[in-house]
Amino acid sequence: MSYTLTILATQTPASDAETYTWLNDKRESYYNSDAAAVPVLVKFHDAITRLFPCLSSCTDDDAMDACPWSDGPLINNFIGDMGVVGISQRHEEVIQQILRFSNTLGLTVIDEQEGVIHRPQRYRIVPQGVKDGMTVNAVADKLAPLFKRTPAQVADMLAQPGLVLKKNLTQIVAQNYVASLAQYGCVCIMEPDIVITSATVPEENPQQAAATATVTPAAGTDEAMQRWIAYNNTGKKKEAADKPEPEIVNYDDIRIAELADGQKQLIYAVALNFAVLSMKSDVIGFFTIAFCLLPIEVMFFAGYLKLAANMGFNNTMRKLIAYGSMVPLVNTFILLAINDEVNRQLKDAGLRPSILGLSAKQRASLNEDICPPPGRPLKWAIGTAIFIAAVIGIAHWRISIPKDKRLDSSLPCAMMGKWVFTGTSTQKILRLDKDGNMQSSVGIMGTSPYSGLDGTWKVQDKHLLLQGKNDRPEKQGKPVILSKDGKTMTLIDEENEKQDYMLIEALAPYNCNH
Repeated sequence: MSYTLTILATQTPASDAETYTWLNDKRESYYNSDAAAVPVLVKFHDAITRLFPCLSSCTDDDAMDACPWSDGPLINNFIGDMGVVGISQRHEEVIQQILRFSNTLGLTVIDEQEGVIHRPQRYRIVPQGVKDGMTVNAVADKLAPLFKRTPAQVADMLAQPGLVLKKNLTQIVAQNYVASLAQYGCVCIMEPDIVITSATVPEENPQQAAATATVTPAAGTDEAMQRWIAYNNTGKKKEAADKPEPEIVNYDDIRIAELADGQKQLIYAVALNFAVLSMKSDVIGFFTIAFCLLPIEVMFFAGYLKLAANMGFNNTMRKLIAYGSMVPLVNTFILLAINDEVNRQLKDAGLRPSILGLSAKQRASLNEDICPPPGRPLKWAIGTAIFIAAVIGIAHWRISIPKDKRLDSSLPCAMMGKWVFTGTSTQKILRLDKDGNMQSSVGIMGTSPYSGLDGTWKVQDKHLLLQGKNDRPEKQGKPVILSKDGKTMTLIDEENEKQDYMLIEALAPYNCNH
């Protein structure tokens, strides 16, 4: 005989009678939906199938006979925030574990065969002081960024007797709050909140049964299992399980999540930094590279602050890290030291970071109820990459440089321009452009040029070689000397006389470095 339980990862109405009516409507969307199970139901499935294997994983008849489920794969029974499981054998043993795991994860279990709704126990966090050897002010200084308050306000909070820091938490979330605050030096306990004890609902009069539901304080950390034993106690001794019960391992820790995100943000920033610096300045320009590095530096700075705020550093150390992150070479040593410490803390939390930080699967395993959403560092990196691509695209759109001319070392950029030589009575004008075209003209001072020459130009062995359109190229050319500021060009003719040309118009292409 199959025993069916409904498992819900959403809030249900306060009274049992309203819950059964609400469940009927809920079933319609459940059977008509193909949505993937929410993460907490996936965690429940993984935990329960480690103890009782799924029917689809059983390969021989003996294993199938021991499998308690009535169908499989079991994961297909979880849709959205609702799941329905059928139990064909070992009912009592399986139901106890279902109630235990669901209570730990904050899930509601509805047993319509017995007319009982098992709501998860809720907890609150109450501080009990600080760890031995630590002062209230020191702990308050560490907790201030977490609570988003000043250290003085946090110290006043810790001094209040019976203060409730957080309430209405599931068991696993409450346990992680206690563990997380303990790492900051704050000693806390988790106390049961007031819960509604469900009553059996007779089918003929559900309203009357709902009216008899009483509000009582929770009596233990596994209330759901106790309720099951209370109404289904057969007096039989339960045999020990053949293998140990698996623990639901969950590293739901705000600080650990922030450390993982901060580390990942720095890794993305380093990758983008190397990508930008590997670009040639003669292709996109020095100032373009510098402008592209600005958002990357912001990523670095924000990542450093996030890590410093969650590694237990005091304000002085945070400031040193922030200022040091802006100093070349120093920020490299800081990055390596912090990355090593972050890896150590992640490993202490049971995680396995790699050279690229925490994997997406491990980051997703952190509880979404208290941890910031995953993927923020990646979104930041993608946004920065898009910004860099846009800057480079605009730079190339504004000025396009032919590759063959940009790389032609026989056409030095420093010589590209319009030059003028003024003698005692004559004036010479020489125009050398980026395409290797040359124009020269000679005239008397104050009059129009009376002779000119069009052709090509290039430089070979520090000699300027000119060639008219119908003339042979000069074999030797004229030795050329450029001033350091690039504004004067001296040509030495065949009679060893110098002619000093002054630059009156620069014609070099954008970002030319020859």
